[in-house]
Amino acid sequence: RHSDHPEIYSFVIDGVLFLGQGLPWPQPENTPNDDEWLDYLMINANWTRERIIKHISINNDNEEDGRTTKAVVILAHAAPEPYFAELKTIASTHAQIPIL
Repeated sequence: RHSDHPEIYSFVIDGVLFLGQGLPWPQPENTPNDDEWLDYLMINANWTRERIIKHISINNDNEEDGRTTKAVVILAHAAPEPYFAELKTIASTHAQIPIL
């Protein structure tokens, strides 16, 4: 779990990294143009990037024990930008694993 946002979490089952994101659709008082909302989207994106890098690094360091990240599943819903633009960047950087 994210230390400041417990609604952001991850777990691994059979080599698949699951990432739960705290991305509710913005309410009128919390619109995508609001700086706090944009910051929160970036917290989610950065945490996603960090988890993927951590699990790929663990796999690279421990290849001999058979642990591998086979795929990443992101459990989220949000306005398309800027969060999903960040996900596209993350996915292109780690093209060796499928990201759903």
